[in-house]
Amino acid sequence: MALSALMAHLGALVDGRTARNAKYSSEALMRCLIHLSARGAYAESGLGALADEGRRVPSPDTLFYRLERVGPLEALEAMNDANAELLGHAPRGRGIPPMVAIDYTEEPYYAALNMLRKNGLVGDVSVNELLFELSRVFMVKYSDGSTGLSEVPKKVERLVQKLGIDILPKT
Repeated sequence: MALSALMAHLGALVDGRTARNAKYSSEALMRCLIHLSARGAYAESGLGALADEGRRVPSPDTLFYRLERVGPLEALEAMNDANAELLGHAPRGRGIPPMVAIDYTEEPYYAALNMLRKNGLVGDVSVNELLFELSRVFMVKYSDGSTGLSEVPKKVERLVQKLGIDILPKT
């Protein structure tokens, strides 16, 4: 389910920047990208391995060209949309809010844990709580086309300040 949500949201971005006569669909590109990510492979070797299996795949240059047409903020927004979709499918019950996230970092869960340890906050804040609180802040696209952060809760401001991370705009 997570992969299909991610493919749908990112694929739509790639589709919007694809010529009608493109040789590879956004779905084919997303499948290649997921294959490379799952195996931790570089485009050259990973796509070569897929081609050796008899699959029709784009060249690494084609893959990069198509992906470079998507801006980083747009990609992040699509990933957040995929997370939100997954959250809607998460089981609910026993008064515990569901928590769903696709980890897009190279340093999963443990990067947050190490940050909490470094700042002496392990007993005060759990990794899940940190990630949940930070997920409450997201990019908003306004009707005039500009973007900005959603309202930043006071708890998030305090956490960010204690952790010494610079992600919020200066006021």
